[in-house]
Amino acid sequence: MSSTTLIPPTGRWPAPQWLALFYDLAFAAGVIAISGSYAYDHTLQGVLWFATTYGILASTWLLTGGATGGFTGEHRPVTRGIVVLTVIQMALVMMLSLASGDSIASSSGVFDAVLGLMLATVLALGLLARGSGHAVPGRSMALVAAAMVVLGLAWLPPDPIGFVLWLASLAMLGVAAAGVAVGTTVDLHRLAHRLGELTIIIVGEILVKVTLTLGDESLWSVRTWALGPLLLLLVGTWWAYFTGPVLVTSLNARSRIVWITAHWTLHVALLALAVGLSKLLVGSEALTDPSSATALLTGPAVVLVGSLAALDWVTNGDRARNLAVATGAVAVLAVVVLAVPLNPTVIGYAVALVMLTAVALPPRPTRRSQQFDGQLRPQR
Repeated sequence: MSSTTLIPPTGRWPAPQWLALFYDLAFAAGVIAISGSYAYDHTLQGVLWFATTYGILASTWLLTGGATGGFTGEHRPVTRGIVVLTVIQMALVMMLSLASGDSIASSSGVFDAVLGLMLATVLALGLLARGSGHAVPGRSMALVAAAMVVLGLAWLPPDPIGFVLWLASLAMLGVAAAGVAVGTTVDLHRLAHRLGELTIIIVGEILVKVTLTLGDESLWSVRTWALGPLLLLLVGTWWAYFTGPVLVTSLNARSRIVWITAHWTLHVALLALAVGLSKLLVGSEALTDPSSATALLTGPAVVLVGSLAALDWVTNGDRARNLAVATGAVAVLAVVVLAVPLNPTVIGYAVALVMLTAVALPPRPTRRSQQFDGQLRPQR
């Protein structure tokens, strides 16, 4: 009988990379909840609330990844404290996402309480990382603590001042997350890998959202021809992202901020498109309204293609010019849709074909990418 055992020794935890993916599961569930709220309210206020909520989650994701060593080449041992705090935060991520489904007025109390607890877990994880080679920058820790204090103070003054304090708290959280992204201990390749994992999860959430929507309908009521835009847009996004921005090799601090911000807008656009494409498949009458078609299809598409163009540009890719032209083409389509009502399926196919054309056409290197290549090319 072999002496090899499949049972791990007492006290051993899964490897750090599996903890990171386990943590991402909470975001997979959370984004479904916030995209569901956007389906019911896609007004301008709904857009801002939707983008803000995802921004909070994304900032928390960055801070937690920094504290647990998820963005460094040096693997940090997983400890009981890290696992406990991570699991607590996963529950809070889901609760915050569910709380965001209501209006700001009706959910503000629960939302802020859960957000405060989330920030507390970030601080605790940061304290556990002190003294390690990938500790969260002290400035980021101070900003998270300040964000908690300001969040509590926002409940004391009248609404206008309180709302300004609430926004200031969120701004502090965003700056703290940016501090992690530009930290000297962060390995850019590892950070790009983790962002790629999160991006593929967000892309997958489109399929999950569509499946959940179709689950309430009969299979025979589904407009199968509307599957085309869905699949083409997914392929185009996957192709553009994973042959370009994810392969980044060098970024200075300022460019890294742009890179991170473009990921946020990319993810928000994908989640908004998930709602629009779901409605397209079931033939929702909402898409016949020009403003709704803009909020659910063409608007998110402009942000999606524009974000991919920004990502390619800041990483010195050679597809940025094609994607910039495609962004302009989709923007023109968005204006046309507002002026002349078009069939939603036609809109979907038009956006998808513009995206695929931009990705499939031969790359047209920009002057910036050519200069970058010249800097990397060895001198003879």
